Amino acid sequence: MGDSGDYYAAASESCALRKVGIADFNIVEPGSAILFSRGALPEVRQIIPAKKSHCHFEAIYFMGDRSHFENIPVYDIRSRLGIELAKSEPLAEEIRTKPQDFVIFPAPISANLAAKFYARSFGLESETDVLTKSSSKRGFINSPIKGNTI
Repeated sequence: MGDSGDYYAAASESCALRKVGIADFNIVEPGSAILFSRGALPEVRQIIPAKKSHCHFEAIYFMGDRSHFENIPVYDIRSRLGIELAKSEPLAEEIRTKPQDFVIFPAPISANLAAKFYARSFGLESETDVLTKSSSKRGFINSPIKGNTI
């Protein structure tokens, strides 16, 4: 939630607030509601006891790279994920000795950053040529894609 000076806005992702001109915003905690009244500042009120339930799918798959998840940039989360996955890769030695035998590409598209940093851990590049179309729309959240399928 934030204030542009002209209006107040609330969004599920921090990048959406930045797109409407709000760079300084507050996180609305779980169990809270934002109350808007004419002529008054918005009020954040805790309605039910805060209980955080983490869903790794939000930061890994659903959120935009420019968003924040619990005050951590999603970019950082995804890049660290790629590095950590490389550390636990059971074929790590084989990848290092025969890099020409391996192709690393992101699936789904939101895995671009993780794949990039995973590949870098082995001195490789991730391949994105298999992706047919880049779009600001993400995954199954949007209407079904017609054509351009792999």
